[in-house]
Amino acid sequence: MMEMRKKYRWLYILPFIWIALSILLFITAPDLDQLVREEGQAPVPEAILLP
Repeated sequence: MMEMRKKYRWLYILPFIWIALSILLFITAPDLDQLVREEGQAPVPEAILLP
């Protein structure tokens, strides 16, 4: 039983890594409203519009 815990210890840490990574990405994400105001809206390529 103890060997199993040592072997899968990273499974207990993994959710905390995901939470920390998602918070970091959320904080460092660019402000899309400001980006669209400065650069303008990106055009959609013609190939996507065709059925």
